[in-house]
Amino acid sequence: MFIKFFYIKTLLVNMVIKMKTKTVLYNFLFVVYIISFNSCTADNSIKTIISTPKSHTLILQPNSKDGKDALLSSILPSDTINYGNYPTLEIICWTTGGVLNINRALIEFDLSSIPVQAIIDSSFISLFFGSSTNVLLDSHKGDNKMWIQRVVEPWDESLVTWNTQPKSDTRSTIWIESFNDNTQNYENIDITYLVKDIIKSKVNYGFIIKLQDESPWRATVIASSDHPVEATHPKLIVYYTN
Repeated sequence: MFIKFFYIKTLLVNMVIKMKTKTVLYNFLFVVYIISFNSCTADNSIKTIISTPKSHTLILQPNSKDGKDALLSSILPSDTINYGNYPTLEIICWTTGGVLNINRALIEFDLSSIPVQAIIDSSFISLFFGSSTNVLLDSHKGDNKMWIQRVVEPWDESLVTWNTQPKSDTRSTIWIESFNDNTQNYENIDITYLVKDIIKSKVNYGFIIKLQDESPWRATVIASSDHPVEATHPKLIVYYTN
């Protein structure tokens, strides 16, 4: 037996108490936690909204069912193979049998709960190290500086390949520095203006992550939403006001 959804709600209440000499207005905070989990599979998906009368915080860390991400691989025949349920996003430039292989990653978060009129105050993405099934990719390697760019075309997690990867907007780009520790997490990367662009345009196709220099030998190994350790799934936090 398992619990599918668990809700905790505290509604915003304006309580007016009238006394003999004055009227007092009490404002209570509005907090909603929406956490979906399955204790049988340990496959957790987290969506949290924390609100006050004006400001809101959206926290997303989806599981394999709710998450949308995919690995793209350039080498034949992988360029025509879909890796939408791969446990790691291996953003690399390497060689396999002497043949160059470039990998990129696509990630999309569901931002539909943010009102179109909302003002985005800030937004941060966290990408966590994930152990790879490839023994050669047991850590980050080389000068692995990366770009995060806004994707401007639709894509299907279960169909997308290197040859069908969507276009991205090079004008909407975030710089990620090279690693300091070869198994480090990339936490709280500021992607505020990318999320602002998405909300302003009312079109969300997520992000693509790629190496700045796609020549050997460089690698970043991060967990996808299909990784068995749910705490390492990609995470997005958005702070906004109405």
